[in-house]
This record gives sequence, structure tokens and C-alpha cells, in this order.
Amino acid sequence: MSYLPNTNAASNPVVIVEVFSPSTKGYDKRKKFSLYRQIPSFREYVQISPDDALVEVFTEVENDLWRIALYWKLTDVVRLESVDAEIPMNEIYLGVDVQEDPE
Repeated sequence: MSYLPNTNAASNPVVIVEVFSPSTKGYDKRKKFSLYRQIPSFREYVQISPDDALVEVFTEVENDLWRIALYWKLTDVVRLESVDAEIPMNEIYLGVDVQEDPE
């Protein structure tokens, strides 16, 4: 019995969401994104900062051409085109003490 609603989701992701840790941030931002882009189904990458109110969304617009959207206000709404979803920043950071407008 599968506990995943879509059994292809683990091996064929459309969107990947990561919350950075200080020790792996550099690797996650560069190397992992490069590796993820080799997955044929992959269309969107969401990077979340745990320290500041900052969400970066990379969306593929053409064959390996990516657009970036930055969200840094708790009043922003993060848009995920690949799964037709919107998530308020204040819900992403609910219960987390973060700074807005990181330097």
C-alpha cells in the first residue's frame, strides 16, 4: 500500500521545496539545483531561508531557462505555477521569528 497520493511524485518531482540550513546553504543553492535540473519532470525550485523572511522561486520558462521570483515580505503570497498554488509568506513563517527585508 502506497502512502503517497501520486506514486510517481518521489521519482518524478515537478516542484522541490528546501529550507536551508547554515551548514549546507552553499551546496543547496548551487550544486543541488544543478543536479535537480537533470530530472525531466522538474519545473520549479523553492528555496526558503530559515533566518530571514526570504523565499526564492525558480521556475523553468523554457528548456533550461529559469525565471526567479523573490518574496521577502510577510504580506507577500508565494506563487507556485507548476502546481497552481499560492502560499502566504506569513503561513510559511508561522511561529518563526524572522526579519523582513534581509540585507
